[in-house]
Amino acid sequence: MDQESNKAVFRQFRRSGALFEELGDKAGVFLGSIGSDISLIMNDAGLISDVAFRNQDLVGYNCDHWVGKNFHDIVTKESVEKVEALLLDSERQSITRRRQVNHPAKGVPDLPVDYLIVSLAGTGAKIALGNDMRQLAALQRQLVQFQMELEGEYRKIRETEARYRTLFHMAGEAVVVVGEADMKILDSNQAASVILGRATRKLVGESAAGIFAKADRETVLAKLNEVRHRGASESFTARVAGSGVDCRITAEPYRESGHSNLVLRMAAVLGADAAATTGNAGHFSPELVGEAMAVTDASGNIEMVNELFLDLVNCQNRNQVIGRHLRTWLGGSSLDLQVLMSRLQEDRHVRGFATLVRDEIGMDSAVTVSVTRQKGEDGRERYAFMIVDAGRRQPLLPAQASLHVKEMGDFSELVGRVPLKELIREAADVIEVMCIEAALRQVDNNRAAAAELLGMSRQSLYLKLKRYGLADFGADN
Repeated sequence: MDQESNKAVFRQFRRSGALFEELGDKAGVFLGSIGSDISLIMNDAGLISDVAFRNQDLVGYNCDHWVGKNFHDIVTKESVEKVEALLLDSERQSITRRRQVNHPAKGVPDLPVDYLIVSLAGTGAKIALGNDMRQLAALQRQLVQFQMELEGEYRKIRETEARYRTLFHMAGEAVVVVGEADMKILDSNQAASVILGRATRKLVGESAAGIFAKADRETVLAKLNEVRHRGASESFTARVAGSGVDCRITAEPYRESGHSNLVLRMAAVLGADAAATTGNAGHFSPELVGEAMAVTDASGNIEMVNELFLDLVNCQNRNQVIGRHLRTWLGGSSLDLQVLMSRLQEDRHVRGFATLVRDEIGMDSAVTVSVTRQKGEDGRERYAFMIVDAGRRQPLLPAQASLHVKEMGDFSELVGRVPLKELIREAADVIEVMCIEAALRQVDNNRAAAAELLGMSRQSLYLKLKRYGLADFGADN
């Protein structure tokens, strides 16, 4: 055999050649048989001429019957390529690198064996020396099983965490979690974000006192420290920074990983604000109003709503709207509410302002808004918005009159029966419908081209088509 360096045998015997010559044939056969768990003698083509193995329990794999078969015929299908690669390597080098193959057997698991092939120079024979890998395979299976069980536990933890986080954010009550060491916010839910006017990701890490008005921060910190040291819950009132909404805070301590953290439950205080807005202290309730109603501060931040407003904007509870700006839902564009607020600076009352309401699922509804500006006992101005769904409003012009206008264009018959203001508004609607229909006919019902022809945006055109019931115009053509 050539004396060469190999990964399997880094250093061979170099001074004991005479000793091996004296040992004789029996010693060579003995050493070759015990050199590994399984030894196969084969020719260059891989035909097995003899087999030796050390462990008695390998009899169950019918190793004796491997004699006379080709090496790739006694392994599983996925191991055939590995055997062919071993034989190919043995033609290029005297000792190949190791490859693991599996031997099939009936009634028992496959036998994993790690083989290398040694070419016997000058003989035309090869010997495959294999190590039994069943113990290592058993350990690998246990490791895989442990990993699967561990991953299953992690999955349960992740699912549980996701479930409770979802419930935490769906809760109607505003909740803020504050850490013990530095009094910084650890977490908050969606309802708290609505009241505080900031997203959860922006609140996390901020000082708990920073979410309140400057005048109240020292008091809030003192209360929180008192709750933490006493270990008992306490309620107090503080004003939120930015929106200026007064909130009732209930602070409760709880233990987490050796720390005494705090849970702050927040609720907007509406009673005093509502009374100041209407001038009827202690007696006003928006639920007494038969239309959707929202009360805001001078900046447009919502302080109070009724159930009809929640229905209009498709919100589940008041915590989803209190503290948010009214423009979130009201206004066909960003200018609508600005125009309305500007008019309120000049007049205390605005009636019949036509605009749109967009609910939480993105649906638009035409509405008319009436607003009253009032100054409360605390000196703060508030606006009371009454919003009426235009779809339920009865047409101001009688149906028969509208028919005459559309067909005859003769308004003289309506004078004296319909107020001039309403007659002009209805006539303007008729003219607008006629222009839109004419534009759609000219461009073969191409909505984008019609909008360009009329000098308006496509969104405005779609809104007018919906308003006048022309959404299906031209569908029959």
